[in-house]
Amino acid sequence: MSYARIHESIQSCQTRVSRGLIRKAVSAAKGGLPIRHVRTERLDPKLCRGMFLAPQNTNHIITQKLGQSIIISSAHLNYCWERITFVKELMHLLDGADEAVDTGETFDIVLTELAASPDKISLPTLSEHRAFWMAMGVLVPEHLRISLKARIAAAKDAKAKADVEMAAAEILKIPRFYVPFLFSAAYEHRAWFPSE
Repeated sequence: MSYARIHESIQSCQTRVSRGLIRKAVSAAKGGLPIRHVRTERLDPKLCRGMFLAPQNTNHIITQKLGQSIIISSAHLNYCWERITFVKELMHLLDGADEAVDTGETFDIVLTELAASPDKISLPTLSEHRAFWMAMGVLVPEHLRISLKARIAAAKDAKAKADVEMAAAEILKIPRFYVPFLFSAAYEHRAWFPSE
């Protein structure tokens, strides 16, 4: 199962999409690969909300102990932030080998590119951007996104628009901060949607 099939599989959901449903679909896409979620007090969400560790990353103590795909999230996140963080990291299971952040050097490159926004970025940094958009794509069925977009367009003033965004965040269980991204040109252009 590819991302496109995972994306298609959530379209029948009437409200928010369960991250358990997304997790099962990604696991199935990877041949039944077990995916473990670990929360830790050691991640400061101001610096890093979460990360994905592949089982091949034998240098990390957690993968040495658990030996499977692991998503780590900060224990300091609220439900909505943990939800978007978990699903965004889950999307990295669909990355190719050349997109992996599997060494300290690659991690440094990604951090530098995210901070500096150079004209040309590496595949691992591109994967970070794409994973966010992919997560948004599977967390929100398209019919619901279009309905919310119409409600925002019909809002008479900034307060009404903010009220609709707050309601959308509550319905979707995502941080309000990310709601406008669902209606942005970047989302609708779908350059982030992986080709088959």
